[in-house]
Amino acid sequence: MSRGNRQGGFTLLELTIVMAVVSILLLLAIPLYIDSKTRAKISEGLGLVGPFKHAVMDFYRENGAWPNSNTQASLGLPASYAGENVSDIAIQAAGGSVQISYNIPALGANNTVLLDPTANAAGAVTWDCSGGTVEQKYRPPACR
Repeated sequence: MSRGNRQGGFTLLELTIVMAVVSILLLLAIPLYIDSKTRAKISEGLGLVGPFKHAVMDFYRENGAWPNSNTQASLGLPASYAGENVSDIAIQAAGGSVQISYNIPALGANNTVLLDPTANAAGAVTWDCSGGTVEQKYRPPACR
């Protein structure tokens, strides 16, 4: 028996299965990608906060108390520390906490990360960045 002129190729069923598998992979990958981009945007603010940490620690060592504002800690206006995704960084009136305010449309309005300083008996300052309104899944592991 002769096979004739049979053309090679994929059947409609095989193509449908491939499309289904690709669709499922995309459904899983896209949200993970968007979350990782948002985490990178949140990390921008935590990178910009370095001068604030130093100013708050210096003020505490010199005065034995936490500063209540950017001015008291010899820092500029909150909006002068804005970045691409950060609208401002400000020292809060209560206990030297540093608030990073974000401008990330995907998260909605009023997204903040609050860094709270704590000093031990030796004067060493540690920072807790678990406060604020940004969801835990977008924070770096140290801030969850």
